[in-house]
Amino acid sequence: MGILVVRKPDNIRALARTGTGLQLLLSFILIPLYLSGIKNDASDNMLFVENLMWFGSLNIHFVTGADGITIVMLVLGSLAAFAAVFLTQDGDNKPREYYVTLLLTVSASSGFIVSIDMVTGFMFFAGILVPFFILQSIKAKENEIASSMKFILIPAGGAALLLVGLLGVYMNSAPDGNYLTFNITDIQKYLMNRAPQKVFFTMVFTGFAVIGGMAPFSIWLPGSISSLSPELRSYYSGIIIKLGIYGAFRFGINLMPEGAQDVSLFFLLLAATGTVLGSVLTIFEKDLRKILIWSSLSFSGLIFFALLLLNKEALTGAILMMFSHGTAVILLFAIAGMKNSQSHTTETRSIFRSRKHLLVLSVVFFVAVLILGGIPGSVGFIGWRSLISAFLNVNEPIRKIAAYVVLLSMALVIVFILIVALRMLLSSAGTAELNKKERGKYRVKFSEKMAIVILFLPPLAAGMFPSWILSLINTGLRPLLERIGTINPL
Repeated sequence: MGILVVRKPDNIRALARTGTGLQLLLSFILIPLYLSGIKNDASDNMLFVENLMWFGSLNIHFVTGADGITIVMLVLGSLAAFAAVFLTQDGDNKPREYYVTLLLTVSASSGFIVSIDMVTGFMFFAGILVPFFILQSIKAKENEIASSMKFILIPAGGAALLLVGLLGVYMNSAPDGNYLTFNITDIQKYLMNRAPQKVFFTMVFTGFAVIGGMAPFSIWLPGSISSLSPELRSYYSGIIIKLGIYGAFRFGINLMPEGAQDVSLFFLLLAATGTVLGSVLTIFEKDLRKILIWSSLSFSGLIFFALLLLNKEALTGAILMMFSHGTAVILLFAIAGMKNSQSHTTETRSIFRSRKHLLVLSVVFFVAVLILGGIPGSVGFIGWRSLISAFLNVNEPIRKIAAYVVLLSMALVIVFILIVALRMLLSSAGTAELNKKERGKYRVKFSEKMAIVILFLPPLAAGMFPSWILSLINTGLRPLLERIGTINPL
């Protein structure tokens, strides 16, 4: 609202940066507040609850709150918003419209994360898609309008399927004759019949998979994401795709674990197929942006696969990997955008041959890839350790083969990206002394340096001091794991 009354572009940018900086600070403050609060009241894992009546006749409330996983996602979302604002180039033609729409998207993303009511969550989910489409339209060139249309048309189809699934959950939310409810904490207390669970879980899961990067539902994403500006590309890959995964977990698996178990094999095989497809296309890609995009879809397939295994190690690893990949991919897309500003290309061979490298950017890119691959001391290491342990302990033959295929595919992706990062680093080091005049033409701005440093801190803090993030995840998973432990597989 402050941006609406400010005229100078510099002041508009300053307000946007101040707002996202405060949001990031507040999200970090929530961590000790939540951990101290949950110790005092261990019987309930949902804190900071606000409940306002919307439509009494349908028992619809505006309900928000946070468990441990919500806090993790809020931190990731705040990091993505901070990076998007600080990495935006100063030459935008419509800074007021751009920043207002970007912050509306950020607000809707945060609202979706903290929603406890299904109607509230769906409202915010739709509130992400519409302003982001407008945001892309502001930045899009004439030849990119068709790609930007996909950001509203295809997700709208997924949202329609999602809405039907959520209404089905509502109609089956009170099997003992009590009031029907959209509140997910209330729905968890009831045991919905398994037959409707299978039907509505399939709808809800598929609706979120369209956004969450799970092939074949998200095969449209790579071409569309590549048409985005660098800061929007990092925001979409860093948080919006993760919100699709989070939605599938929060409103699908969390509410209907019996239905998830019954249809898990089908979706597991789809997730494994998507992981392999993304891996193959990553390895054969020559454009740095598309390498990062296709590898992101592989990571999404990996995370979906882990969630569908429905055990503690796999679920913990999936949440950790969402956080690890989200922070790393924001950095990687940011550096790719800066590289493009240097050498005016994202084609890897041209980047390797270019004499316009800044060594510091190549170093940052290389370290971000190491975090992605799970270097010790990073949150990726803890996530990979949980996932590998969960995948190796799968007993059922088909699931076990699929788990091994997924691990092999991801190993190839990480090695390939690591080779690209290493070649970039070596070419930068080899030309550093030859290009002092060229390097003077492009410098990393203070705002870019600040964003890079702050983005590095959370994945390293979570890796070197993992107790806080593991405590958040464990408290968030507790109700689901208690229910999974009572499921009769027959």
